[in-house]
Amino acid sequence: MVFKVKIKKNLLAGTKINKYSFLMVLLYIMPFVDSVSGAFHDELPIGQIYRLVLFFYMLTLLMTVSKRTFINVLFPFMVFLLIQSIVSSNYIKDSLQGVIKLFTPIILVSLIQTLQKEKKYKLDIFNLMDFWSIAYPVLILVPGLMGIGISAYEGEIGWKGFFYAVNEISFILSSLVAYMFWRLNFKSNMYSLFVLAFNCLCVALMGTKMGYATVFVFLILFIFAFMRNENQKQSLKILILICFLVFVIIYYKDQIIQSTSLIFERWRYLRKHSYSTTDFLFSMRLRRLNKAITLFTKEMHYLFGWGFGGSDFGYPNMEMDFLDLLFQTGIFGLFYILYFYGKQLVSVFHKNLWGVAIIIWSLALSFGAGHVLFYGQSGMMLAANIILAYEIKSQTQNRK
Repeated sequence: MVFKVKIKKNLLAGTKINKYSFLMVLLYIMPFVDSVSGAFHDELPIGQIYRLVLFFYMLTLLMTVSKRTFINVLFPFMVFLLIQSIVSSNYIKDSLQGVIKLFTPIILVSLIQTLQKEKKYKLDIFNLMDFWSIAYPVLILVPGLMGIGISAYEGEIGWKGFFYAVNEISFILSSLVAYMFWRLNFKSNMYSLFVLAFNCLCVALMGTKMGYATVFVFLILFIFAFMRNENQKQSLKILILICFLVFVIIYYKDQIIQSTSLIFERWRYLRKHSYSTTDFLFSMRLRRLNKAITLFTKEMHYLFGWGFGGSDFGYPNMEMDFLDLLFQTGIFGLFYILYFYGKQLVSVFHKNLWGVAIIIWSLALSFGAGHVLFYGQSGMMLAANIILAYEIKSQTQNRK
């Protein structure tokens, strides 16, 4: 209940709306916008309009806060736009959209860091993640209980509410699961346990390998942190909560097995028709690699790639973000993105196990499963994960 009250108070604090708190409003409504956008996907580009508004609002806000940071972000953005317009003249619209999506998380991270550095505004990332951790499961589970929504895969396999892009919403849920594991470890209570369980349930129902892997990885990290915890009282609370969760899982095991049986049948079918375990784990994406390398080298796309919209004109889409960045933006584009996110990782690295794990896992999912770095929904969650990692570091230092 403590967290619910906190969320309510922070939302009501927005009664005095200013240019900074309006940014928070835009971030809070993201789950609802994307759910509605998924429901009307073939009729109205609601999500695209929302992100264009957010993109240009963030740019404008950054310009008013720090002209130096604004130029540091705007210059590479304009260079990317110029290069993409040259290399992809036949599909320039898709390529320009790709650049905007690529820079949306970069601008969001830069803006929040600058606002906090200049002491203009401090984003309460914990409150935002708490809110999203409730909103996303509700928007997935409630339509399911009502018998409406969209299946994650053909044949009514998996469930994702009204959200459209299964890989993007899976990355968001994976990020929320990682966050809630940290929350349970940092401040163990029944609320954190239940919200974690609801997010894990959504992951189980959606049925992506990305989601299942995230639950496993952060469960291991949680156990490791639990074993290192010197606070005996907190350790006892966590142990009691875990025992309670295990009891609930055992009690509802038949319903859980029934709900996920089609997902595992689909996995068995795909594994049977895969060349190898690696082929299965990467969802057959690596089969496109030979063609991509051949076109990349034969047509001399080394420096600037063939553009974000190339998949519509016969160029392979790897759906593995860092490979797609190399092929679509060349060595130039890949180097810049590696530099930006590498710098963020280095900045949070010192004595920050959970924060480092969240960023590394986010980038690992981006590489292995794709649909993160230059995609609308998941790109914003990536930015939130980076901001979260910084705040986890601050929380850890303040706790000592």
